[in-house]
Amino acid sequence: MLELFPWTSFLVAITLLTLTPGVDTMMVLRRSVSSQSQGLLASFGICLGLFVHGALSALGVAAILASSEQLFSFMKILGSGYLIFLALQAFKDLWIGRSLMLDSVAEQSALRSAFYQGFLNNVFNPKTLLFYMALLPQFLVPGFSPLLQSFMMALIHFCIAMVWQGGLVFGVNRARNLLLSKRVIRVLDGLSGSVYLLFGLRLMLGERN
Repeated sequence: MLELFPWTSFLVAITLLTLTPGVDTMMVLRRSVSSQSQGLLASFGICLGLFVHGALSALGVAAILASSEQLFSFMKILGSGYLIFLALQAFKDLWIGRSLMLDSVAEQSALRSAFYQGFLNNVFNPKTLLFYMALLPQFLVPGFSPLLQSFMMALIHFCIAMVWQGGLVFGVNRARNLLLSKRVIRVLDGLSGSVYLLFGLRLMLGERN
């Protein structure tokens, strides 16, 4: 199976996808300013969502989503609504000014929030699922389990994304003293809110292709 699997083409495609900046990147950066742990957990949640998309694609759920205008619209509303919710949170932090000094209870809550936000942000994006449906079948080897192969490809994507996003987290942590200024935090909150809002509206108003 290993020699039949077109590793090179898939690695190039999935690496280019991972390196393309988007709402996931912004979420990891924003959480990383608060703490390294939050950034890593947000990245972990985002990457775990890839296995959900891989499984749904292999099971044909993505094909149903692609063929049903009503289901696709419902998923778009969920995904865009969640992104707009994140945008409002970021704008609220910008308005009132957020503090990075948390007690142990608040930090535990922030860590859970970082993980769940990352996971739900990925899972609620129907275009990621449709992308997986379009990409993964091109690399499936006949005669082997599509579900197992999809999980293998999702695992590869998981590893690449964790390395890339983990590098972003550690980079932010190295520059954390600079980033801890209130002005920089407010700029990041405003930029994050704008990106979330832009992607949310784009998802809500955009076409399915």
